[in-house]
Amino acid sequence: MLETEHAMQVEIANDRDCSRTAQTLIGQRRQMARLASQRKALGDLTPLGVEFRQLSARRKPDADTMRWEIARLRLGQGRPAER
Repeated sequence: MLETEHAMQVEIANDRDCSRTAQTLIGQRRQMARLASQRKALGDLTPLGVEFRQLSARRKPDADTMRWEIARLRLGQGRPAER
């Protein structure tokens, strides 16, 4: 999914049509939601572990950190708890 998102961002940056890539990404998200539902139906309620690093306000996050953050938010894990 991350590779598809990156490919779509490259297409957008190069002012190319990304509709096919977007449709692929939507299909992948549907599949992920379906798999998560099946997992819960089987009784596995363990939270999905996704790495999150708190970033300082002065430092711009690198692309890898942003991918993890985006994935975490899209999986419905919300905002991190305030420390």
